[in-house]
Amino acid sequence: MNKLLAFVAVAMLSAGANAADKGADIKFGGSMKQKWNWSNNPTFASSSGGQEQDWTSKNQFNISAMTSDKLMGFIGLTHTGVWGANAYNGGKGVFSATAGSVGTPAGATNTNAGQDLLQVTEGWMWWKTSDSFSMKAGRQATTYGSGFIMSKNDDLAFPYFFDGLMARWSWDFADLDFGGAKIGDAGITTGTSLTDIEVVAYAANLSFKTLPDVLKKLDFMVLQLQGDTGTAAAAPNLAIPAIGTSGNTGSWNLMTFGLYGMLDFGMLDITANAAIQSGKQKPAAGTTADTAFSASAYNLQAGVNFPEFMKARLWVAYHMDSGDDSSATATFEGYQPLFYDVKAYSVAGIWGMGNLTNISLGLDLNPSDDTKYGINFNMASRSKENTAPTTISSAYGNHYVAPTNVSATEKSLATTVGLMATHKYGHGLTAWAGFDYIMLGNYYKPATNTTNTGSGMALNLGAKYSF
Repeated sequence: MNKLLAFVAVAMLSAGANAADKGADIKFGGSMKQKWNWSNNPTFASSSGGQEQDWTSKNQFNISAMTSDKLMGFIGLTHTGVWGANAYNGGKGVFSATAGSVGTPAGATNTNAGQDLLQVTEGWMWWKTSDSFSMKAGRQATTYGSGFIMSKNDDLAFPYFFDGLMARWSWDFADLDFGGAKIGDAGITTGTSLTDIEVVAYAANLSFKTLPDVLKKLDFMVLQLQGDTGTAAAAPNLAIPAIGTSGNTGSWNLMTFGLYGMLDFGMLDITANAAIQSGKQKPAAGTTADTAFSASAYNLQAGVNFPEFMKARLWVAYHMDSGDDSSATATFEGYQPLFYDVKAYSVAGIWGMGNLTNISLGLDLNPSDDTKYGINFNMASRSKENTAPTTISSAYGNHYVAPTNVSATEKSLATTVGLMATHKYGHGLTAWAGFDYIMLGNYYKPATNTTNTGSGMALNLGAKYSF
């Protein structure tokens, strides 16, 4: 590994030197991020709950080379290491990625190699063929809208990345991004029938630039995923539950239509996200019926701004993504979350999209341009009682284990209170502190569960230097 890294470094420096001889504009950038986490009562024990703490170091380094205003190359490296063990939720976070994946943790081992990893998270070339058309080929990361459907997720241990080709057609009134990528590869099956099990994506995002004054953002997105076979083996990513149902394991396709909008009415601002899914999964061997996908998700947030009082913003939000409430095996109505912003659309970093309903409110204060404080309150529940909630893996920062004894009828998952503070010191340095208090809901308190009904707390402190 050390020899390989040395070879890559020499190759990059050599390439940079050659580009410089040809008049290329070479730029270096990156960031260093250090984060300490402390969790109290990770198993929600009723008494004598344990504690857990760890330290995460995340470092990113990138090189860009631009030979003209029409041609650019970019390489981004990310290293993440963890000190300290999360003994309560599967050990330390396993960050290693399977071949061809979207930064997906392998989840099968707990070795040092899996926990302290250096990856090429971006490596692409951009070519502007005309004033209105450009292409980007290679490994790339992006966020569309507010990250409700697709987000880079740079706050996680490793950003999501996609190996593919994307293009942009620009007009005065809008930008249209479109292209395709391979986002999952489970390898070639064994036996007489050989199949290269891949998950591929085709996407288009239309972002309007010319809008009425009251409408600040308006994006439309179409994302199609399709897989050769299986469910979890080739599932693209973190919070994507097994595509379809366990009864059908044939090839599948999933189409998602998304809408993102932002409005501003003086003191009032509104942000809206919506997604509709449809598709089909072919049957497993020995069955005859296809499974049809039909699901939806939306998130609506409204805020009132008080610019004269520390630039305060009081906001309320409602989130709902559908669960599977159909008793017919031929229909699956659960929303299958994609590459969404996990930090923004999860509750306390524990419950993520997928049969989630959440009512939240909060207050943000900005006493200066460099300092921000915030408090938020969440009431999370299951959208449908026939489906279990989606919980976030420990590899993505969840240090808690929800009880396994649950109620078949109760929907309430948890009530949480969160506090945060950030301060920018200048010259690229930012520090923050966050605190969450989690109280389990009635879903986790059936008569059979008398030992795991307590509350939990989490504190994290961190700093990031960007250059």
